[in-house]
Amino acid sequence: MLKYKERKINLSVLGWLDLSPNKLVGEIAWELAYLTWLEKFNVSKNRLAGFIPQGKQFGTFKNDSYSGK
Repeated sequence: MLKYKERKINLSVLGWLDLSPNKLVGEIAWELAYLTWLEKFNVSKNRLAGFIPQGKQFGTFKNDSYSGK
């Protein structure tokens, strides 16, 4: 859950998530595996490292969704 101005926002049915390019550093949060409706995912052009979350939807995204350049 994301908290915004003291309100909870349910992201479980989120279909698209594009976080590129935002100069993000660190790991991709494992909690993203709970976004089972995710169809498009892009964290390219960031400085993320570590494992890709284990969820069936993450096997469907193109490699350039994760590219750091």
